[in-house]
Amino acid sequence: MNMASTSDPTQFCTGAGSVMLNGFQGAYGGNRCVLYLFGHWSVNSKAKYFFAVFGTFLIGILLNGLTFLRRWFVGYLEAKYPAPKGATVGVGAGAPLYLMFIASFTYASQMLFAYFAMLLVMLYEKFIFTGLVLGLMVGHFLFDVYLVRRIKLGGQSVSGEWETMCCGGCNCVAPQQEAAKVVDNTLVAPCEP
Repeated sequence: MNMASTSDPTQFCTGAGSVMLNGFQGAYGGNRCVLYLFGHWSVNSKAKYFFAVFGTFLIGILLNGLTFLRRWFVGYLEAKYPAPKGATVGVGAGAPLYLMFIASFTYASQMLFAYFAMLLVMLYEKFIFTGLVLGLMVGHFLFDVYLVRRIKLGGQSVSGEWETMCCGGCNCVAPQQEAAKVVDNTLVAPCEP
């Protein structure tokens, strides 16, 4: 009798861990265990499974928090160190190098957690996926809806990126304030209010 093919009903999952299940399924009840981001992080018990799902939920919130922090910091650099008139340079052109490094570091951190989120989706584990989606939703509400709304209602601006979201991210003003203009041989129309 081949003992390797039988599953122990007391085991949470089977195997040392896998990085991709065969379609969305749970990594419990006789299914294969999953590896959570790193080779030695095998999710092979109820406690590890709970912390994997909860940790994934927190990654979704953290990803939105890092995005908010980066946008806020870039807005701060734009306000404190504006580019000289007529310059075509990027954000906070006059900012000290160490501040630009901090802005780059927040972007790198945001991207690191975005790639972690992608890898977790690629596990095809249904509750880890659900935890990530719920975390992204809660993070979006906390940072992109609630906090930004509170800051705007307080009369402050976090970043130009949020001020123009109605326009799909273009840098524009209401039509009564500025007419369409030509920039680099392209007609740029202001956004509708």
